[in-house]
Amino acid sequence: MPMLAPPKPFSSLIELVNTFNQLPEKEDIQKLFYLQKINYHLNTLIPDKRLYTWMTDSSANGFEEHLKRYSITPHASFFLKGIQFAQAVARYSSQKAEKKTYSPYIIYPLMQKRDDYLINNSFAEAGNDYISLSLDLTRLAATEPVIKSKVEKQIILSEMVSSKIQAIRNKTDSINHLSHKLRYKTEPLGAGGNNANFKFTISGLEGEKGEEELALRVEDRSDLSLEQRLHSHDVSMYFIEDYALFINGFQNENSPIEYNPVAISDLAKQGNLVEVALKLRNKSAQDIAAYAQFYFDQIINFLSLLLDAKAYHPDMKLSNFLADKNRLLISDRKTFIDNRYPLVSTVRSSPNYAPDEYNNCLDFLTNRIKFNKKANTTTLDMPQFMAYQLGMILKEFLLLTQMDELPEDFRDKDISAASYFCSPTNAIINMSLLIQELTRTNPENRMTIDQFKDLFVLKNMSPDNFYAQVEQKFPSEQLGIQEDIAPITALINEKNISVLQRFASIFKNLFSLNPKPDDYLLRTNEQFKKISSLEPRDTRITYMAEKLATTCYKEYSHAYFKKCSLSLESVLFEQDWHKASWYRKALHWLTFGLYGIDRTTDVDMASVTIHQDLKSDEFQTHFAVLQFLPPRELNNLGLLESARFKDFLFAHIQEIVPEALDDSEYSDSSSSDSDLNSKPVPLLNEQSIHQDKASLEQVDSLPSGTMVIKSSQSLEKDAAADALPSATMVIKDDTPEELSTDTVVFRPSAQAKKMSFSFIAAPGFFSNPGSKEAKKEKVASIKSALLRGDFHCNSRMGKKTRPSIQNFIWEPVTPETNDTPLTSNCPQENQSRMR
Repeated sequence: MPMLAPPKPFSSLIELVNTFNQLPEKEDIQKLFYLQKINYHLNTLIPDKRLYTWMTDSSANGFEEHLKRYSITPHASFFLKGIQFAQAVARYSSQKAEKKTYSPYIIYPLMQKRDDYLINNSFAEAGNDYISLSLDLTRLAATEPVIKSKVEKQIILSEMVSSKIQAIRNKTDSINHLSHKLRYKTEPLGAGGNNANFKFTISGLEGEKGEEELALRVEDRSDLSLEQRLHSHDVSMYFIEDYALFINGFQNENSPIEYNPVAISDLAKQGNLVEVALKLRNKSAQDIAAYAQFYFDQIINFLSLLLDAKAYHPDMKLSNFLADKNRLLISDRKTFIDNRYPLVSTVRSSPNYAPDEYNNCLDFLTNRIKFNKKANTTTLDMPQFMAYQLGMILKEFLLLTQMDELPEDFRDKDISAASYFCSPTNAIINMSLLIQELTRTNPENRMTIDQFKDLFVLKNMSPDNFYAQVEQKFPSEQLGIQEDIAPITALINEKNISVLQRFASIFKNLFSLNPKPDDYLLRTNEQFKKISSLEPRDTRITYMAEKLATTCYKEYSHAYFKKCSLSLESVLFEQDWHKASWYRKALHWLTFGLYGIDRTTDVDMASVTIHQDLKSDEFQTHFAVLQFLPPRELNNLGLLESARFKDFLFAHIQEIVPEALDDSEYSDSSSSDSDLNSKPVPLLNEQSIHQDKASLEQVDSLPSGTMVIKSSQSLEKDAAADALPSATMVIKDDTPEELSTDTVVFRPSAQAKKMSFSFIAAPGFFSNPGSKEAKKEKVASIKSALLRGDFHCNSRMGKKTRPSIQNFIWEPVTPETNDTPLTSNCPQENQSRMR
């Protein structure tokens, strides 16, 4: 029976259908080849009302009916539909597949080869190869345990959800009936009630489980071309498992009809990596580093496979990475692109995680964000764009293990992730260095993902040895900063001498008639001043400045600050003595200080005076070292003593540095291993003090909303944005209609230079106000459409019995390189084994 002719505007589709209709009825394999070509081509088209009507026509000569004639499920996933086509070819072929053992990983090159035939060849050119390939796929699905189980599971679930799909499409007359009772329940997924994502529960199943929880999502994309291609690559191992995929039309009262893909897939039980990181709050830094390694090993492998497939992820953030059974999964793939050098105006990304070359093409206005003129002329290097985002999400993961929300200075390149830890381990310090290498402002100077992959496995080294590895893999000469680093290295090397050489120098000065004065601190302070004036300051230079400051502190300043700390403790003790009760004083005297007096915690440090003159040349000379000194170095004064000393210095900062703080040489935050903001002395800001007291000040975070860039056709309904759900940025134009741009509502923070954005969704979910013709047709909104079909359905199933879902192998197809980390490297699993 011939297939219905497609709508006229789709000439390439018409040509394929005409070829299909001209084939003799008995040429089933050729028909299957062209039917699969039609199916593949449909996923590359942007459907309109006419094409959608043609695709879903339920008459005897409709496209979907032709699929069913060969036992191909119209709403099957890419994977299952490909296997069903191969099985149909095998049924009509006189050839038989060779009996040999297949590796499950061979399926990806087979599917890529199949796609190549469908795209580039006619049956006359590739018919025999197509048949042979289909036989191999069929045998794989029948004999290889993992793939066989996956196919059986998808068949059962696709049949179970078919009634729900027909209900969503409002085709209740064609609902499939099942032999046992099933009940559907659909509810918004997530605390924010995002209307594009739903939790879909099927209850009434046989067996102990009784129900199956799935996710139902409406994707904001117009076609499935790239998605279809990627499902034939091994990068799809990291995609969340889809069990059904179909197109449906949706409408909101403020939008025209849009035809969006709807997927029913697995539900990630562990949530996203933001939730995973927040659950690590009370873990040690060592455990946090182990969890970071476990998940980011998977992220690195995913990104490597994605780049191998010549595809790019421009919207990486922790909330877009899901976890289930400790496996990394990617569900939201709508922003993926296949252009390595795209224009900024064609890329959808979240500004909080995007590099400067992207954000510089955005105008941050009073009540919205829009692309500026540079967005239409600026191109991005996507591998380096992704490298930046990789650094930002690693920083986000580490920070969220220490606080509930991201701080306002999250994007500050001079504030390292390690500075948020009271006692960072070598792994945390080294990961912080990698973050700063990945997030350089100049994309040409950024560490690549491959370089990061090679260095990430070495993160447990000592910081000095790890830095040497970084230098070897990514030399400073490539960054053009060797002239700045050379004098710092020379000063450090002056003190890296043997014990005998040091004694010889001391002896020489003792007996010299004109001993040479030690001007080391003065010379290092000149370097600190020079480094502070650099803008922007390179990560390597900051690292070397920290090493120089540590050397100065150990050689010269430690003894001096020890005296200052003892003086402070003496003054505080005297104040506490006067407040102590007589019996505590007596106990103190009788036990010779073994039992002390109560120490007060509400001391006004600004009123405390120590013996040292804070304005003296000696104090000022040593004080300059603190600008780059890692905060952990002061802990050798004693943890409590160090915290009180920092508190004292912070309270007296105006006295120590009387110049205007913003113009002072100390005003820049600088230390990559210290917790600095914009205070004159990085080491001494309030955050550092609270860390040493084991508590962090909570600040407003930048929400991780996704930027959704759509072309605007009208200027109406700006006010409607206030009523929209969060998590989506909608860019809308206020220029004439022919200039389509984008907009967003945002919330400014208390500081003018640091804004927090509240992202909102578009009135029409994924579209803009449209024509009057579109609004005439009654089409359900996303929420009302997806809630259809939540009912009991009684019916019959075919005589063929299949195993229950509980009996399937639930593990996905994974590469051999991933087997070990996915089964044995998870910190949680290792701890449970130890127990």
